[in-house]
Amino acid sequence: MEVKCSECKQGIDERNINVEKDTVYCSKCGNLEALSDLLTIKSRENFDADQIIEGVDFFEEGLNWTIEASCHNKMLAVFLVPFTIIWAGGSLSKIYGTQIYSGDFDLRAIFFGLPFLAGSILLVWVTLMSLFGRFLIAVEDDAALLFTGVGSIGWYKQFSWSEVEEISEGREDGNSYLVLKDKRNIAVGVGLGSEKIHYILNVLRLKLVS
Repeated sequence: MEVKCSECKQGIDERNINVEKDTVYCSKCGNLEALSDLLTIKSRENFDADQIIEGVDFFEEGLNWTIEASCHNKMLAVFLVPFTIIWAGGSLSKIYGTQIYSGDFDLRAIFFGLPFLAGSILLVWVTLMSLFGRFLIAVEDDAALLFTGVGSIGWYKQFSWSEVEEISEGREDGNSYLVLKDKRNIAVGVGLGSEKIHYILNVLRLKLVS
């Protein structure tokens, strides 16, 4: 996403954009300003919420609206599905399956297998998210709901939309995510991908100023 200086209208080098400090420096005219202000202006003037982004749906009816995005990651799923079957199926069947089958339980083996059980549960969850995961933010009047999970199982967060002061994009290890700031920062949308994050970010900023 190109960022242009509000003074000279020239493109700003990515090296002069500091997302963490919310600053943008234009080396051409020396202007220093807030990145969030520039992106908000860009959202208002150039963004079309009706554009089609694969894997993202935006519904609006009066003051009520919903954004839902798929967390499906085909490349990750291709790797995770066989790995999960081998890791979770192999380790758990060897540690616990044999005990269940024989009816002879060993407490030491049970406790030894707990890290494998925890790792397998996490691995299965990540695999399910890569296949069927979804991210949702819905606002009805002023009541807002955030959800990330599979089906109806996952993480829920309720808050007041009017209390949101700022919405920004965060980056960590090359991954983009959304940061909603009210009384504290709420980081959501990890794993959605840059295109979906940019679309959702712009929609939320439009709704924030409307």
